Amino acid sequence: VFASGVSPEKIYIPGSIGDYSSACNIFAESVFTIGVPGYNTESDGGSGWYYDYLTIDDENSTATLLRAEKSITDENGKLEIPAVVTINSRPYKVTKIAKDAFSKYPNKAVDVKGLSIPDNITVIRNNAFSGFSRLEKVELPESLDSIQSNAFASCNNITHVWSKMGSSFVISDDAFSLPANNIATLFVPSKSYYTSAVWNNFSNMVEGEYVSDKQEGDLTYSCYKTVVVEGESTTTKYSAILTKSSSTVKVVQIKEKVTLDEPVSEGSEEKIYYDVTSIGKYAFQNCTQLSKVELPKSLTSIGYKAFADCGNIKTIISFIPADNLVSLFGSYVVSDVFASGVSPEKIYIPESVDVYSSVWNIFAESIFTLGVPGYNTESDGGSGWYYDYLTIDDENSTT
Repeated sequence: VFASGVSPEKIYIPGSIGDYSSACNIFAESVFTIGVPGYNTESDGGSGWYYDYLTIDDENSTATLLRAEKSITDENGKLEIPAVVTINSRPYKVTKIAKDAFSKYPNKAVDVKGLSIPDNITVIRNNAFSGFSRLEKVELPESLDSIQSNAFASCNNITHVWSKMGSSFVISDDAFSLPANNIATLFVPSKSYYTSAVWNNFSNMVEGEYVSDKQEGDLTYSCYKTVVVEGESTTTKYSAILTKSSSTVKVVQIKEKVTLDEPVSEGSEEKIYYDVTSIGKYAFQNCTQLSKVELPKSLTSIGYKAFADCGNIKTIISFIPADNLVSLFGSYVVSDVFASGVSPEKIYIPESVDVYSSVWNIFAESIFTLGVPGYNTESDGGSGWYYDYLTIDDENSTT
């Protein structure tokens, strides 16, 4: 019937792609689509966003975003893709983002810093968001099952991707193009779903739901939460990863906890606190003026080259328990973390010089000192005698 070179790009059908592609087997299964096509129509009275409309049935209609030619970026630099568009009083769920959909989006390389994709979207096609060069934060919905080649090409400034995608999705290995030594953090529901090569481009992968960033002076903490199931009970764990520092920082006191000033419950004056458990890869790299670092006892991981090229560090104060040292660097060793010329004069520790000097074995045992340093302060009202104070514990202090 369809003889001599008939090769349609799309075949719209009322149902059962399996039956149609079997009976009409000269056509690829990929060209069959359930529904009735509409037209490439501009939505909502001159909005500058164009869609391909597809009616599934009387109650369900979908749309593919073809191109966006008018900015809807808000004053904070966030772009939210519409979940639904309405044409002739009929709502259409936006389920796909077409190839090159944002190629003509105004000021995309300047204005857009955040991108939120709604939970209807199932496919992001080739080069859809290419060229958003100031884009930092991306939210990927659970509904996504395909991200195609170069979808986020030339988005080199990404620092956060919060993905809700589950176990069944396909992503091209070149969907993201992140530079080497980036500080991008990927927040995921389970690391077991994210084993494709493309995810290795992210410096940090964290299991949890991203909440927000907390800026504390020169340091940026990314806060997230994780639901922990124990038997029949569930609890929420609040954690933070230190992702970056100002390049001009000189003295760093990493906090054990940070807060976003959220109440524990509605009406409560008590705040939620996030335990600072990690320092991300490259977080302090090339902080050449950094001379003093304080590490809290809450830390359970420090990323690759976190303190690389920080050759001016003279003092490290660690509150990390000796029992946590072996697993602190994951698959790396201390020389991978304190790389390229880090050579402190003193390392103050809470316990066990033997364990610390064994694990942090690039540093001489003689520089490890039990206790917490004070300051070089003049004693007792101008006596002319000066001391370096060292607290061993709550009952014992030495000078």
